[in-house]
Amino acid sequence: IKLLNMPLTTEQAETIAQRALEVARKNKLNPMAVCVMNGAGQTLFSKMELPNVLLRESIARGKAMGALGLGVDSANMVKMFEARPYFFQSLFTASQGSLIPVPGGVLIRD
Repeated sequence: IKLLNMPLTTEQAETIAQRALEVARKNKLNPMAVCVMNGAGQTLFSKMELPNVLLRESIARGKAMGALGLGVDSANMVKMFEARPYFFQSLFTASQGSLIPVPGGVLIRD
């Protein structure tokens, strides 16, 4: 996720996604999906590695939406979820189930 004072271009979003996947390969992580959103929560670029799993892209989007919606990296959301489970139940309802509070959603700020 990229939060900037100026709009993020599709080219910048693609570069961010590609770099994230390069880092994942370098660290020998499982295949993954990357979803880059603007500050309004619109997907600018999404890329998924093979073999693809049916929900991989939705999971990436859910992690990104959680980070963007709460303004914190999703790794921090885990602690928040454990401390305030009823608050997160309300968030799940308000977001129509689109938030996934597990590590992976990262905010990028200028």
